[in-house]
Amino acid sequence: MTISRRRKSVPRPTGDALRRGTMLQKYRLEKRIGAGRFSIVYRAYDTIEGVRVALKIFTHSNAATHNMFTHEARVAALLDHPNIVRLKTAEVIDGRYVLVSELGDRSLAHLLTRQRSMRFAMHVLRQVLRGLAYAHERGIIHRDIKPENILVWRDGRVKIGDFGVARFAEPSTHTTVSGTPSYRAPEQAYGRPEFASDVFALGLMFFEIVTRTLPAWPFRWPFERHRIFEQRVPAAVIPVIRRAANFDLARRYSDAGVMLLALSRAFPDTTRPHPSPPHARRVSWQEYRQHEFEHRFGRRLALDFRCNHCSGPVSEFMMACPWCGYRGNSFFGISTFPDACADCEHGVHDDWKFCPWCYGPGFCKVSRIQSQDARYGGRCPKCHSTRLLPHMRHCPWCNARQRPWRTRPLQACCPACKSSIAATYWDHCPWCAKALVKPSRPRKTRRNT
Repeated sequence: MTISRRRKSVPRPTGDALRRGTMLQKYRLEKRIGAGRFSIVYRAYDTIEGVRVALKIFTHSNAATHNMFTHEARVAALLDHPNIVRLKTAEVIDGRYVLVSELGDRSLAHLLTRQRSMRFAMHVLRQVLRGLAYAHERGIIHRDIKPENILVWRDGRVKIGDFGVARFAEPSTHTTVSGTPSYRAPEQAYGRPEFASDVFALGLMFFEIVTRTLPAWPFRWPFERHRIFEQRVPAAVIPVIRRAANFDLARRYSDAGVMLLALSRAFPDTTRPHPSPPHARRVSWQEYRQHEFEHRFGRRLALDFRCNHCSGPVSEFMMACPWCGYRGNSFFGISTFPDACADCEHGVHDDWKFCPWCYGPGFCKVSRIQSQDARYGGRCPKCHSTRLLPHMRHCPWCNARQRPWRTRPLQACCPACKSSIAATYWDHCPWCAKALVKPSRPRKTRRNT
């Protein structure tokens, strides 16, 4: 018995056969970066504009795929906000439905593989809230807020992506269930999503950023690892997150705009921390040593910040605290630079191609206007750029490794990285985080007479 094949009845898969180097008009595919039930996302290079973009290619060409393609394109066309991924174009290329959007450096899910600072978590929360508030004002419910759909650029920009399952606010009679189950609000699980459903998912996601644990059903407060959450999060922010992640829809924020207003009132977005008032108490020897060093070298080394672990004076050029060796200091929102790197959370300029503090891929968006910084003074031996800052580990233009930096007021030298250190004050090297071994003083011996 032979089995005959019916042609034209089965939809032709259009995304599975694409390989690296395939040309779709002006786009050259470079890498597959994601896949869903109905589409595959590729990183591609626009050979005309000279930029990298994200191509979302639907895997079949049928009526249902056409409806999803047109719906997502029309929803994305209504959203123009700095915290929402911008759709460049939607077109049909060689019979394939293709959505072309700007390319993020990495997703929030990728960045959560290690512990992030509280300043980074608050930065992501505010940026996502602003984008959601803009969408809610236009009557659009995202319905799938999760770390995989939050894109973070290496200069600190945060944007919401994937509005493929987004819908306009409708009466609560429809029964369409969508979204990721782990972040799905109770009313959304019954097919009646509201604006508050996105708020619920954002509350769970923020709890996951802080504790690296996603709350589970039945979503009753306090969640698992709640003590860690209370220790890390400012006290004024805890009631805001608790209300956002409330199981009861009536007790939750009605939309992202209301939550953003509540967060702004509870915890204002200050650019500089206020100095703490002096207290009448005894100063420890460690604090006295820090005050003395800050008085002698504070201006030259730009010791304008405090360590998040020991509160010792630190500079944003330091990769670690010289007093306790802590490497998790974050400068999001308080840096003297206009932007911040999403990986190491140190300040960067808009025209830098690479982060000079950590080794990683280059920035996707680079300004053509050269930054004017009075602190420039070094020279890169590879690209001969004269716009280098003190203690840069890499050149921000060619990413070449730099020689050890020598600072005039610091006479000693780190045995590990060969950079200048204050051996009489510091316990750790702030440039490589290695512990410094202090020379032991010889004991005085009594002479017998």
